[in-house]
Amino acid sequence: MIENIHPRQITLVTCRAEMEIMGQNVEKDNLFTLGWHTPLSETIYGITVLKKNYSYKLISKSRCFCVNFLPHSSGKDADFCGNNHGEHQDKFKATGFSKSDCSTIDCCKLSEAVAWLECEVENELDYGDHVLFSGKILKSLENSKLKDERRLFYLGDGKYTTTLE
Repeated sequence: MIENIHPRQITLVTCRAEMEIMGQNVEKDNLFTLGWHTPLSETIYGITVLKKNYSYKLISKSRCFCVNFLPHSSGKDADFCGNNHGEHQDKFKATGFSKSDCSTIDCCKLSEAVAWLECEVENELDYGDHVLFSGKILKSLENSKLKDERRLFYLGDGKYTTTLE
């Protein structure tokens, strides 16, 4: 089945929550690569998250997330974020991605993204090892500096492509 649905647009989802780390409450930002996402209606966006991922804990606690649509040049960093755990590593520092605060939710977004969806979790459905979070889109923004950039699509096997002009 997987081979038949590629290419898929790749996003980086950002999330934030206060977590207990070594006995202290710390605000933690994370980002993760996601190909399993879709509009569910004009105002609802769905993302599926592996339950064992650290970001699942952050989104479950904060009840919000930001979907960051990437330019084609971000393939290497998307791979890194998809293959490294965020609980003990700062993926923002490791990739060089810049973050700024979202305007409607307590979360960050990537300055390098082509567009963003700021979402508040409305529902979650359990699908065994994954959860489908449906988020109400509170704000949809386009990066005016990058609006003409082509977006990143995943072909499988660590290969990426983009759209034609």
